Amino acid sequence: MMPSSQHRQTADAINPSSYPEMHIEMHHPKRIEPKTLDRYLEQGWYRMVQSIFTCRFVMMGGDLHSALWTRLDLSDYRFRKSLRKLMRRNARQFEITCEPATLDAESEALFQRYRTSFRGELSESLRDSLYGDSGRAVYNTWRFSIRDGGRLVALSFFDLGQDSMLSVMGIYDPDYSQHSLGFTTMLLEIEYGIKAGLRYFYPGYVSPGYPVFDYKLRVGNVEWYEPEQDRWLPWSDVREAELPAACIKTALAEVQSELHELGVESRLRMYPPYRVASLDRRLDLCLKQPLFVECHPERQDSFCMLITYDFLSENYRLELCLRYADISDQLGEPETKPDGPVPCLELLQGVMRLGEATSASAIARTTQRLGSVV
Repeated sequence: MMPSSQHRQTADAINPSSYPEMHIEMHHPKRIEPKTLDRYLEQGWYRMVQSIFTCRFVMMGGDLHSALWTRLDLSDYRFRKSLRKLMRRNARQFEITCEPATLDAESEALFQRYRTSFRGELSESLRDSLYGDSGRAVYNTWRFSIRDGGRLVALSFFDLGQDSMLSVMGIYDPDYSQHSLGFTTMLLEIEYGIKAGLRYFYPGYVSPGYPVFDYKLRVGNVEWYEPEQDRWLPWSDVREAELPAACIKTALAEVQSELHELGVESRLRMYPPYRVASLDRRLDLCLKQPLFVECHPERQDSFCMLITYDFLSENYRLELCLRYADISDQLGEPETKPDGPVPCLELLQGVMRLGEATSASAIARTTQRLGSVV
């Protein structure tokens, strides 16, 4: 089994930092008060089952992307004409209700219909998605239901804080995809927040360069969280080339070019196990970077030499790692693309830092020099 996540702090001492030093972090509180949820959301955290987490990266489509957490300021928000038209049309055609969240056979059946057409990973059941194996509800969760002649055709779930709300998930019957019911429930949540006098609506992350989540931007005037400065900025300020994932990929492409000039073989590796290593204290010695360059990939032994790039310190690091454990059976089959990085599904335990440099050429020369003796 995959190593279980260990609590980074006790549930009674929740104190989300401005942003964690790690690229992913998760808390498992026994309860979350409304004010506490507001603070988490304000600092780029999001619900996962009955826990709460934050991350800088997502791995989708066989590539690494930055995760930009988003919110909508409801204080002066107005639906534009096209959104009002969509809401009116669906309000005339369907029955819409809002109530505290419940799960039943009908909602589970809808989830299974939605799951058959969903492109991506989903839990086995709606209960697993919202509650996992937890026997308690940490969040104050509500739901919107949309029915057609009594038939449940769409559902959305959202959590309430004191001054904010979190959009958790929306599902719909694939037979009704032409009605944009998933997007409609998000608009209904926004309308609920405005009427309730809430300040912010948090729909989750968007990943520039991976358009699956771009529907969250259709509502307009979305802000994104900039963790290094701990502030929210207009979406128009996003510069994709300056985001963490792009910086890492550019830096590692430069070092690969330098290694090639020196005659050192290398290959780019995407590293899904970094999430496991980051969330389990027993694996603190394991690699926690999502992307690296493997040097001398032709060598087939228990050790590997690799180069990572820390975008925060703008440093390259040359590491000697032990192939600690193959966890491919726990991570599932990763997505790949022909010109993308090759996934590595082994936990890699750091043995020794062999070098550190701010330039690609310097770390490449160190790699060439040490390659014959390590």
